[in-house]
Amino acid sequence: CGGKIKVLKNREEDLVNPPNQYAITKHTSELIGLKLGRLYSIPTVVLRYSIVHGARQSIKNLYSGALRQFVLQLSEHDYVEVHQDGHQLRDFISVKDVAQAHKIVLETNQADFEIFNVAGDEILKVIDLAKMISKVMNKKARIIAKGHYRLGSIRHAISDNSKLKKLGWKIKHTEKENIVDFINWVKN
Repeated sequence: CGGKIKVLKNREEDLVNPPNQYAITKHTSELIGLKLGRLYSIPTVVLRYSIVHGARQSIKNLYSGALRQFVLQLSEHDYVEVHQDGHQLRDFISVKDVAQAHKIVLETNQADFEIFNVAGDEILKVIDLAKMISKVMNKKARIIAKGHYRLGSIRHAISDNSKLKKLGWKIKHTEKENIVDFINWVKN
């Protein structure tokens, strides 16, 4: 129609169509957990995480995410390489806020046999995350977008966390705090 495209947030009730083997295994685990929970009357909850960041995140695992990758690149170089064009959208979430989500769903029967997105409110372009990390590390970094794509990777990954918020969950930590915590942890 010539209008501007708006990215829609993923909701828990949306049709699940996993784009790769990693997503397929996550969805299969959800189905198994909920089915066995109902079958044996064991209260079960599914938490779907967005991109979790924070101190003590593995610096060895290549799949640990952009925060790890960018901090390590900037520790060694004056540049950061981003996938695609760097303009893909993500909602990063603090591991501390994820821990609170676990606490809340464990303490209420309202969560039993439900699915909840554990996602951040702050929507960032990956390239902006790289710039934030560069600034916190006090480095003037070149951002290099070579256009590389990971097979099965989606363009934008944004989730709606309103269902979890109805249980009283609140985000308390910003992405900048996550970056500072992680960098300090890596240094130490």
